[in-house]
Amino acid sequence: MCWYIIFQNLSAKEKKKFKDLAEKDKERYRCEMEHYEPPADEGRSKKRKRDPDAPKKGLSAFFLFCNDERPKVKSENPDWKVSEVAKELGRRWEHCKNKAKYESLAQVEKERYEKAMEKYKAGKKPKTEDSESDD
Repeated sequence: MCWYIIFQNLSAKEKKKFKDLAEKDKERYRCEMEHYEPPADEGRSKKRKRDPDAPKKGLSAFFLFCNDERPKVKSENPDWKVSEVAKELGRRWEHCKNKAKYESLAQVEKERYEKAMEKYKAGKKPKTEDSESDD
């Protein structure tokens, strides 16, 4: 049976008891909300800020392929949306017979990035207790 129907069948005296309880609860809630302070950003994970001087990661084989093919797809279909162009690039990548070329280019990009990161990390001075105290 539905609680609404049960409540409708109660006498006025019985209903008053529940209405009084509801009013007290509304007042309690209002008071709590007046003094409510949302929690600090403890629960949220803070996104690490990227150093603008850090080297950029190399492109994947697929993105290198897209850089070559995107102008062709756009010229063949100038009225297509970005999403449609992306789908077509994905289809072309699936049927690409020249993947080895792009994968080798991606490997070169990866090696370039790794060398640049080694150089970048070597140039940065890590904070140590010795470097902080100059006594």
